[in-house]
Amino acid sequence: MKTLDTVYDFLGLLGRPSSCHLELYSHNDKTVVVLTELKDNHGTSVTNAIELIIESLFSDGLLNDDTELNDDTELVVIEHYPRRGMVHHPIPEHYSIVTFDRYGKYFSHPKWKHFKYNDFMELVGENNLVEA
Repeated sequence: MKTLDTVYDFLGLLGRPSSCHLELYSHNDKTVVVLTELKDNHGTSVTNAIELIIESLFSDGLLNDDTELNDDTELVVIEHYPRRGMVHHPIPEHYSIVTFDRYGKYFSHPKWKHFKYNDFMELVGENNLVEA
């Protein structure tokens, strides 16, 4: 079930004002965070600020401090880039699960693993939808 769907403003690298699309889902005792790069974000990209964004979500109270990040995770972080680029050189839409090393309220060493849209829909509990 989707619990939040909004544009999220954060301070990127060097304190630069930045934004992304934020969706929070709750499904099967997991919190799924989806961070989508916006076309009109003139600040730090989701990829380059992912640790800062997650830390900011915790400090803003949008994520609970007790949430664990581990192999049997309660928190799943997804980076999403919509289809973009020029007509003759499009870059396809993609989703990646991002894992981190966590030290208290600090996150580091993000690792990305690409996965398919249908896997994403199953993860957020909307597997009855089909990719268009």
